[in-house]
Amino acid sequence: MFKKPFNIKSNTNLRNSDCRKLLKRVEPGVAEALPKKAIVSHVKITTFNEALLNVYLFDRVPLFFDDNPDGYLVPTVYAAWAYPECCPILVVHQEVFGYLENGADLMLQGVIVNSNIQLPTFDRGVPVAIATLGKDGKLRGPLAIGASIISSEMMQKCGMQGKGVQIMHIFRDHLWEMGPRTQPPLLDPNVLQKQLRLAPEIVDEIGGLSIEENAGSIQEVSTQSGSSQLKEKDTESGDVEEEVETETAEDLLMRCFLAGLRYRLGKSATLPYDVGQFYSCCLLKCVPEGKRLDVKKTKFKKFANFLIELNKDPNGPLLKITAKGKGVDVISEVNWDHPLLTHFKLTNERTKDDVSGNGSAASKGPQIKEYYAITDALVPLLRAQTAQYNRGDLLNAPEVREIVTAYVKKENLNEGKMVKMDPLLSSITGISQEKTDWNMIIQKW
Repeated sequence: MFKKPFNIKSNTNLRNSDCRKLLKRVEPGVAEALPKKAIVSHVKITTFNEALLNVYLFDRVPLFFDDNPDGYLVPTVYAAWAYPECCPILVVHQEVFGYLENGADLMLQGVIVNSNIQLPTFDRGVPVAIATLGKDGKLRGPLAIGASIISSEMMQKCGMQGKGVQIMHIFRDHLWEMGPRTQPPLLDPNVLQKQLRLAPEIVDEIGGLSIEENAGSIQEVSTQSGSSQLKEKDTESGDVEEEVETETAEDLLMRCFLAGLRYRLGKSATLPYDVGQFYSCCLLKCVPEGKRLDVKKTKFKKFANFLIELNKDPNGPLLKITAKGKGVDVISEVNWDHPLLTHFKLTNERTKDDVSGNGSAASKGPQIKEYYAITDALVPLLRAQTAQYNRGDLLNAPEVREIVTAYVKKENLNEGKMVKMDPLLSSITGISQEKTDWNMIIQKW
């Protein structure tokens, strides 16, 4: 459903009365756990096949969606990570997820059901979440959300054969990209025990599954405005003494903010730059290994409040924050000569992504790089280039930016910090507005 880009038709903040109506459609336990003072936005979108959907964002994080205000409210993976009790969870082996990611529906043969793990009870047509069990014995996710094609009772009667769940939303699709783009956490075995009604014989076995973070490979579910985060358990050996935490949460937030602004965003960044994207892609990535940053545990409670307080510095504002629309703020200017930045000294903040000093990958796994393949739709745009490109050639992000810049200049579409959208750019990026900023074009590429 969200495998291809979608168009945003409208984005409005809900009134308190509308929020109360929305919460009545959510599971009672989940509704009570949602942040009480969150800004709830209603975003109307149209998918690639012209389906009209409603997406509900809490503090800019998409948590639910539906195609009918009177139908089921479907949770996103972000909601399932923060509130795993929001819908029944099925478990599949990690290899099965690859088929789901390629567009297949969930076949019941791939669901793990045995004498130890039973199916949760649910009806036909209700939202169902899908988690994975890796070869390391760890539970992750949920990684996909779908609608049950038949009830759990019928699944058992048919011998767990045939299609069981129609996949609607999956990790790394465009709905996931609409949020902070955090990675799936490890699933607390206690949640699985409760929802799948695990037999007593495997309580000890499941209880032994580790939900400890793997050298930074699992990121905490965080949002740009400090909405709910997943609480993970840290298992430590009894022989290891805990370090005394001397740094306050406010100090950690400040130094990660300055490191992200100076070393990850940098002076070469194209402004305006989305505040939420800065929080997830710059600030959070600077959090030192072994530490966790939770804005809700600071005196600011929300990242927006931190920015307001930051600009009250005696030396003047550090940033200029501009409201681009309802619930959307951007960094439009940065005072790079501000004393907070010039006097900032780097310590153990992570300014690069998992790369050791000798240039080799810090992890033992393969290094993944993102490239863009040239399609037939891009050929007219490439005519602005002197270099010859062929269909199927791969481009990295700087090359894409160079191509877009050359095309915009050739067609005289540049208007200061804004770009006029012609039919070609609109068809490639999916942006329907008459004008947009440079950063948005690159993001939607």
